[in-house]
Amino acid sequence: MPDPALLPLLHLADTAFPTGGYAHSLGLETYCQDGRVDDAEGLAAFLTMHLEGAAGPADATAAVAALRAFAARDLGACRALDARLEAMKPARELREASRQMGRQTLRVAGTLTGDAGLAAYAAAVAAGEAPGHHGVAFG
Repeated sequence: MPDPALLPLLHLADTAFPTGGYAHSLGLETYCQDGRVDDAEGLAAFLTMHLEGAAGPADATAAVAALRAFAARDLGACRALDARLEAMKPARELREASRQMGRQTLRVAGTLTGDAGLAAYAAAVAAGEAPGHHGVAFG
């Protein structure tokens, strides 16, 4: 019999997961409209900037810190990490994309798991007490 945790994990890993993460450009349209990305080389530079400047060092490190804080049920540490992520996103488009994806992840993860900690963090995000980046409380 499959592990009961497998289904929620498959939902979270699915490309159809409703966060917009697979469809969000993280500001690429703005760069294209401004003429800063107008060829394959510019696109490669944009993607490298995102992976080396945000997804790798910031997001991956934040995911580990979020997992530790949430496992300890330290929602204050989750809020502090979330605020730090907000401050680290240099462009408005990146902040908005991060918030949108995080809030959707938090909403769906809370629904899938029924976890009281996720519900408490979702309430903090809804009350404006935390930005809700990358579902930081989900880890």
